[in-house]
Amino acid sequence: MEKCDVLVIGGGAAGCTAALKASKSGLKTVLIEKGRPETGRKIDVTQDNKVDGIIRELGLKPAHRSNRSRWLSRNHHFDLESKISDLFWVRGDEDALDMQAERAAADKGCEIIHGGEISSVRLGENGYDEVVVNRKGKELAYKPGFIIAADGWASGARRLAFPHITHTEGPHFSGVGIIAKDLDLEEGVTHIYFDEEHIPGGYVYAANAGGNCFIASALPVHRMGGKTPGYYFRNFMEHAAHGRKIFGKNAKVLGSFHGGSRCVRLNKHAHRNLLVTGDAAGLLDPFLGYGVNHAIFSGYWAAEMCRKFSPLEVADQYNNLVARELMPGIRQGETARRIFDRLSNHDLDRLFSFVHHVSKHTDLDSFFDNPLISPVALGRAMLNRPDSLLLLRHLHQII
Repeated sequence: MEKCDVLVIGGGAAGCTAALKASKSGLKTVLIEKGRPETGRKIDVTQDNKVDGIIRELGLKPAHRSNRSRWLSRNHHFDLESKISDLFWVRGDEDALDMQAERAAADKGCEIIHGGEISSVRLGENGYDEVVVNRKGKELAYKPGFIIAADGWASGARRLAFPHITHTEGPHFSGVGIIAKDLDLEEGVTHIYFDEEHIPGGYVYAANAGGNCFIASALPVHRMGGKTPGYYFRNFMEHAAHGRKIFGKNAKVLGSFHGGSRCVRLNKHAHRNLLVTGDAAGLLDPFLGYGVNHAIFSGYWAAEMCRKFSPLEVADQYNNLVARELMPGIRQGETARRIFDRLSNHDLDRLFSFVHHVSKHTDLDSFFDNPLISPVALGRAMLNRPDSLLLLRHLHQII
């Protein structure tokens, strides 16, 4: 049986970030990767909120970053120049986030096991003290000091910890997209489109990120009515005015991709010396389906907790960190999702027009943090859009 300080299960964004941080901290680290799904070359987008310092420390480089975005309903829009930047990661090539982190972890001495799948996890008196991995019919046994589970929303490692870690289901997101060139998009400005008729409950995200042009849709499955995400994507691109404008006459499709994830709410995110991260921990924004930011953050801090605390202390420390740093934002996302599921295109037009008028009189970052901090801007926007009062009443009823 091979001993290691940290055994990381899963080689996505959370797992590779955890493996890199643990290896850089001098911990003997083993990374078990079952095999990355073939989703096609794609662009992952996250925000640098909470993770900019992490990726700089670990030497990870996004393909592009931008702090300018345009949010569009069917007939209105507002522009946002934020203190928080969007980070673009190309997945499916050597510059992907997980590939960068895996290479750097290997350079720091991390043992990488490709094609491995967890067969069993044993819980002893002092924690989880044996993990058996099946690799091409051969069993490998490890005695870890800590286990970091980062193997996705259907996490086998988390299931093996049942009944100590349990979960309830949340929204399931599914999406498709294309890599293209010659899109009618301003470079460096991300565009987010909302259209209840063509993308019910979801959105289309498009960007020209340093020459990497892409369009992607994300929808909650409970709003899809049994249809595929590809159906709604084509519907938007062919029939919505915004979709037809983006693609234009000269655009060329270079490739397509697909993906999905599921929000789950855990009763705890660590038990004994087992820490659950990323999608495996249900750390996904229930509003927009973003998960990469939470994956990087939770993977990094799980490894840091393994460095700082003993196996007897680590679970409480990690559970407290997740509850303090990530869960408030996830609960806000749940409220936003509950509201968004009830809004019509007319509601979205009123909302986006209202925010546009607010932006003429105050900084939107500050306004979104605390709308009451700018009463003059709020009042002027209401005078410009008196029907916004009806929308606010509608939102209050939903909440």
